[in-house]
Amino acid sequence: MTKSLANKFYNGLIWLLKVGRYNLKIIFGNKFIWFLLAAFGFYIFISIQFVIENEPIDEGFMYGALFFPGILLIFYPTVFGIQNDEDARVLEILFGIPNYRYKVWLIRLIMIFILVYLILVVFAFIGSIALIPINIFEMAGQLMLPLLFIGFMAFMFSTLVKNGNGTAVVMVILGVVFLILADFL
Repeated sequence: MTKSLANKFYNGLIWLLKVGRYNLKIIFGNKFIWFLLAAFGFYIFISIQFVIENEPIDEGFMYGALFFPGILLIFYPTVFGIQNDEDARVLEILFGIPNYRYKVWLIRLIMIFILVYLILVVFAFIGSIALIPINIFEMAGQLMLPLLFIGFMAFMFSTLVKNGNGTAVVMVILGVVFLILADFL
């Protein structure tokens, strides 16, 4: 009996890994590596800039230095997700089965946020070793709250606009408006 239970667990785990890999291929569309490299490059650039200028480096700096790379990492998969589904010709399948699209995209969004959290943990670990010791899991967790908001908002606009480039324009315009109104608000 335990052998069949272990076999079922093993088969379920293999199935879960295959489904996860398939969904990650659709979500990121082989372009996520460029956003990952850009996020890491920006993180390294801003960190080196602060060290050269002899600015005080504290946890607030680390939060700000990790926030923008987090936005870059969350941006592509949430904004271009619907368009990637359309390009892969699975959008009709998702919208043809009642309530199926919600389950699929909920799992995909959870996968995106877990992946971004893990990448932020790695970035925070690098900053903790190179710049200032911080609690890396707490820092990544605190960063996830605004990133969840931005990611869900980007996905909402993506479902309304149904075009990745159009959604990117809407999100950039909203970012500029909030940046302008930051002192007023």
